[in-house]
Amino acid sequence: MLSKLWLSLVAALPLTAQSVLRVGPGQTYADIPAAIAAASPDDLVLIEAGTYSIFTLTKGLTLRPSPVSAAVMVGVNTLFAPSVIEIPAGQRAHLEHLDMRQPVVVREPVVVGPPTGVSTAGVVSFTEVTVLGGVRVMGAALAMHRCDINGFGGHGVSLVGPSTFSASQCTISASSAWFLLPAPAGILAGDTSKVMVSDCTIEGGFVGGVHSIAALGSGITLTGAAKAWCVDSSILAYQAPLFSPTAPGISNLSTQPLTIERSNMVSSQGAAGSSVGTVQNSLVLGLAMSQPLVRGSTTQLNFGTRAGLPVIVHGSLGLGAPMMFPSIAQSEWGFRSNSITLGFLVANTQGQASLPISLPNSVWLQDLPLWFCGWSGLSLPVQLSPVVGGLVR
Repeated sequence: MLSKLWLSLVAALPLTAQSVLRVGPGQTYADIPAAIAAASPDDLVLIEAGTYSIFTLTKGLTLRPSPVSAAVMVGVNTLFAPSVIEIPAGQRAHLEHLDMRQPVVVREPVVVGPPTGVSTAGVVSFTEVTVLGGVRVMGAALAMHRCDINGFGGHGVSLVGPSTFSASQCTISASSAWFLLPAPAGILAGDTSKVMVSDCTIEGGFVGGVHSIAALGSGITLTGAAKAWCVDSSILAYQAPLFSPTAPGISNLSTQPLTIERSNMVSSQGAAGSSVGTVQNSLVLGLAMSQPLVRGSTTQLNFGTRAGLPVIVHGSLGLGAPMMFPSIAQSEWGFRSNSITLGFLVANTQGQASLPISLPNSVWLQDLPLWFCGWSGLSLPVQLSPVVGGLVR
């Protein structure tokens, strides 16, 4: 009832001023870069089916196909040149249902003066985005939901600087690399990066030639002072049982622990429970969403915790810059100051708790961003789930 009430109130609110820019044959803009150049922050860019150029995005825009099921491919005729997303602080950029055929770089804007160790970037989110070529996050914040990332010659997702990464219901894999050493990881996080994954499959890659494999990559590799939490996920080294050397599912070379809950760590030889470094089993709150957000339908938020524990569910119209607080174990994406409580749940004997989200069939909801997360635990620091959501269709 709380979720229905909240969403009904949202449906009755007028949206902030937003221009819609259309891209495609016969539209105002023939290619994505031209539409980006003409747009203002908070605008919506609708892209018809077709192939388009890579782009640099330096303002908080929303990009999606029109209709959302249309096949939009970016960078098909470009070789290893990335699309770059560089969003100023206080703005949000969102990509939905795009097929990115080249690498994507998400980085913070250039800062004048000495490094502060705190990101100055705006928030970037992907929903149902495919990337061939991997994603590199450089001092920025990226949330993914229902995405498919392939490194194609490198790491699936790599993070440096004070980066923050949240992923739910994603497949993230490295690929073969001819010259990259060490071997590419599904997720490589360094410096002071923070990683949170739920309901994901993450697999490493390998280095080698046609007839030999020189090195195998782990599903997740941490270095520096990076920290990670994994729940309800499969974390695999590149699966090559007939070859050596071997690789663990998780390689934690960081000074910080990696925390797992209800997750599989599989070595390159198929051995379960495979890890190197400090990996601890402890409470982590998982979250998955049963289906995309569609007007006039119901989706379900499914939380995984431990039997009898409370779960508080929050919803928001947008993500905020992630921050760490002493009372919260994971990065917090602005829900403390910019959200509404949607429900109070108690996990069943299997540690599961669910909340249906019923969306009114209102035109006001079309293309509205909705994001959700949960809190759980009986002591501090409380556990915070990854974020899930996207645009209402």
